[in-house]
Amino acid sequence: MIRNIIAVVVAFVVGGIFVMGLEMLGHKIYPIPEGMDRNDFKQIAEYVKTAPIGALLFVLLAQSAGSFMGGLVTALIAASHHRLLALIYGVLALVMASITVIMIKHPTWMTVAALALPIPLALLGSMIGQMIRPKANSQLA
Repeated sequence: MIRNIIAVVVAFVVGGIFVMGLEMLGHKIYPIPEGMDRNDFKQIAEYVKTAPIGALLFVLLAQSAGSFMGGLVTALIAASHHRLLALIYGVLALVMASITVIMIKHPTWMTVAALALPIPLALLGSMIGQMIRPKANSQLA
């Protein structure tokens, strides 16, 4: 049971790191306007209205990759109940996405995708994690 809890916590950290890393890469490719305060949600919301589509897609890619990686990590670490734990992780990712779309108005297509993808991608990551896990364990033996 402890290992399962650790799996979700580590997945949440890894997923968050993945999101932050890809968003940082996105900001290198699509720099935010000079002088914009990244902690001011009103300024961010104004920027989102005029942001290039690529910048918005990078944010969605980052969130999606974080959900997938969270599910994968959950499956690789958990002792049992891999799908259930990936679902729990996916719900946590969905909560984070919900908070983001509530705090910052996004285009409708982006809001729908941000709310629709976390759980399926976490489950997909878990399925792939379960497929590669036996190979990883057999190599350790």
